[in-house]
Amino acid sequence: MKRLRIPIGVIGLGCKLAGIEARGGSMEPMLVSGCLADQTKKRTEELKDLTEGLGNRGPWKPRKE
Repeated sequence: MKRLRIPIGVIGLGCKLAGIEARGGSMEPMLVSGCLADQTKKRTEELKDLTEGLGNRGPWKPRKE
C-alpha cells in the first residue's frame, strides 16, 4: 500500500537516473522511456491486483459463476 503514495514525479526522476549512463547520447531517451514503460506495466498489475481484492474484476477478467 505504500506504493500508492509515491508521486508520479518521483518515479519519473528514478527513470531519469536510469538514463544517466548515456547522458546526452542517443541512448538516453530509450533508457528513460524503457524504464517508464516498465514502471507503468508494474503499476498496472499492482492496481489490477488491488481492485480484484476489492471485488472488482473489471473488463479484463470476466466473472466466473
